[in-house]
Amino acid sequence: MKKTFTQRCGIAWTTPWLSVALQFVGQADSFSLDSAFKRSDAGRMSKWMRLDVTTRMLLIAFAALLAVASPAAADSPIGTWVKKTEANKPAITLTIDAWGNGKAKLTWHFNRSAMVLTVVATMDGTDAPVLINGKPSGETMAIKLVDKRHSTTVIKMNGKPFGTSKGSYSEDFKTLTVENDFSESVGGNAAGQSTEIWIRK
Repeated sequence: MKKTFTQRCGIAWTTPWLSVALQFVGQADSFSLDSAFKRSDAGRMSKWMRLDVTTRMLLIAFAALLAVASPAAADSPIGTWVKKTEANKPAITLTIDAWGNGKAKLTWHFNRSAMVLTVVATMDGTDAPVLINGKPSGETMAIKLVDKRHSTTVIKMNGKPFGTSKGSYSEDFKTLTVENDFSESVGGNAAGQSTEIWIRK
C-alpha cells in the first residue's frame, strides 16, 4: 500500500496526539490542566499525559509550526503566478521559489513552447544571468529589493543596459504589477513602456 507523505517522513504516528497538541498551542493563553480535560475526553488526555516530557514538547512545537505556516504564506510572493492574458501573446507562468534578502529564484514557463527562463539573484542589484533551458542567454537581471513588496530591476544584454522594471506586490500578495521601460527591442521585449499584471494562483 502506498504510504502518505507523513508516513514516509516517519511522523504519521503523531497524528492521534497532534490534535491534542494543537489544543495546547491554540489555547496557550488560557491554559490550565482542568480546562484541558474539559476540552478533550479523559482517555485521550490520559494517553497524552503518559507520553514522556520530551515527546510532548516536540509535538507541541510541531503543532505550533503548523499553526503559523498558513499566515506566513500570505506575507510572501513565493508560489505560482499567471500573467494576465494579452491578445496574440502566449500565456506565461511565473514560479517564485525564493524571494527575500539575499536570494530570489524565478522561473518563467511559456505555454506555447518548451522554453524555460530561470534567474537566481542575490537581490542586491548584482547582475544575475538569465538562463534559457539551463544555458546562458547573454541577458542579465540586476534585481534590487526595495522593501518586501517592491523591487527594481536593470536588464542588460551582453553587458549593455536596455531596460528597467519596477515590481509591486499588492498588500495581500495576490497581484503583481510590473512596469517596464525598454529603450530598445531585445530578446522579445518590445521597446517602450508597458505594464504587466500577474495573478497568484
